[in-house]
Amino acid sequence: MRTYSRNQHSFFDDLISYLSSIASFGMATEAHNFGFRPAFKPNERMVLTGMPNVTNTVLVFSPYTILQPIATNGWPELIEFEENPSDVTPNDFSKYPIQLTGIKELHSLMLQATFLHYYETVSPKIEARYNTDVSNWPSVLNFARVIRNAFAHGGQIYFRNPNAQPASWRTLTYKPSDNGRQILYLDITAVEAILLMEDMNDILRAI
Repeated sequence: MRTYSRNQHSFFDDLISYLSSIASFGMATEAHNFGFRPAFKPNERMVLTGMPNVTNTVLVFSPYTILQPIATNGWPELIEFEENPSDVTPNDFSKYPIQLTGIKELHSLMLQATFLHYYETVSPKIEARYNTDVSNWPSVLNFARVIRNAFAHGGQIYFRNPNAQPASWRTLTYKPSDNGRQILYLDITAVEAILLMEDMNDILRAI
């Protein structure tokens, strides 16, 4: 079980906004396609699947526990994910070329907006502690900066400095020669973004 709380995780509100958005959009899509979709029940679950060669993680959550407090003009204080290893292999992903259209396009925009907002919220704290020279930053924060820039450019890697040092996190490494590489749903899904925000939070709590 992976648990996030509002008082311990600085990305909590952004995460809740993302999860409630995809859950609500899922309900709206079903209602549009089939004419009706009842509210989420407490025992219903939604699944977020990470990249098997990066996090190899599946996160499962209850939309009800998020939407119920919001529907009563409140806000969740806790979100719990059941965490399991992915049963998808890297080859399964390579069989399906990325097509950012329809539902996947909207989900990608939601995800990019979530991460961008969180990053911009904490960036003044990062720069105050480590200044603007990214060579002084912890590797997790520098990698997050690279993802932030990619998400600001349609999910494609974007280095302004051709001599910038590579940035790495888990099994991923990006460098200027990767400019233009699409990473959404090829390297990064919502699972990777969530776990990256968690790693950022761990560093920021110590500042």
